Amino acid sequence: MFEGAPSEKLHYYAELRFRTFGFPGISSLSDLQRKEKDRVFPYSLELKEAYADIYGFLLDDLDLRIGKQIIAWGTADKINPTSNLSPYDLEDFFDFGAKLGVNSLRATYTKDPWSFDLCFVPVFTPSTMPPPEYADVLFGGTGLSGDYQIRNFSDTIMMPENKITEASEAGSRVSTNIYNWDLSLSYFHGYIGFPLAEKAEMIPDSSSGTVDVRTFLSYPEVDVIGADFSGS
Repeated sequence: MFEGAPSEKLHYYAELRFRTFGFPGISSLSDLQRKEKDRVFPYSLELKEAYADIYGFLLDDLDLRIGKQIIAWGTADKINPTSNLSPYDLEDFFDFGAKLGVNSLRATYTKDPWSFDLCFVPVFTPSTMPPPEYADVLFGGTGLSGDYQIRNFSDTIMMPENKITEASEAGSRVSTNIYNWDLSLSYFHGYIGFPLAEKAEMIPDSSSGTVDVRTFLSYPEVDVIGADFSGS
C-alpha cells in the first residue's frame, strides 16, 4: 500500500493485491522447468486501487477523486442493489461481496448534513466469475434432461460497443443524516455486471443421441433508482 499527502489539497493512494489461483497448471514437463514457477505456484499481482484526491477543487466544499477506485454505495454487508458502479469480484468465493476497482472520476460536494456524489466511468467493466474448477461446484455442470447428451458447448459474450458514448456509465447520489439515521437516494445508468442469455442454438444429432449447444449472452443496459437507510 502506498499513501501520501504532498499538500493539504492533494492526497494519493495505491494498493496492490497478491493473488494465488489454487491449483497448479501442469500439463507437460516444460511446465515444471519454468524459472518463473508460475505453473507450479500460479499467482499474480493486481493493482486493486490507485487514485488521487483533490480537495477544494474550484469550490471549498467540492472534492475530486480520479483514478482506479472502488465505489461502494448502500448499507448492506455483502449485496447492495444500489451499488452498481464497481463490479463484483467473485474470483474468491470466500470473500463474497468483494468489489473491483474501476477507472473513474468522482466528484463529492458536501454541505453539512448533505452530501452530493457524481460519478463517471468511461469504460464498462464486467464482474468476474469463479474459476472453472469452482464454478461447477457452485452452479452445477451443464447438462440436458432426456435422452440427449451435450457433445459440444460454446458461448459468445457480446460486450458494449467500444465507444465512450456506448460503454460509459454514470451515477449520482444524495445522502444525509437525520436524527442518527443515514439516508440516501441514488441513480445509476449503465449495464448489469453479469451477462444474461439472449438466445441459444441447439443442433441435435439423433444418430448419436447428442446435441451441440451454442449460447449468446450480453450485458443489458439499465437505469436504477435506489434508496438506502440505516440507523439505530
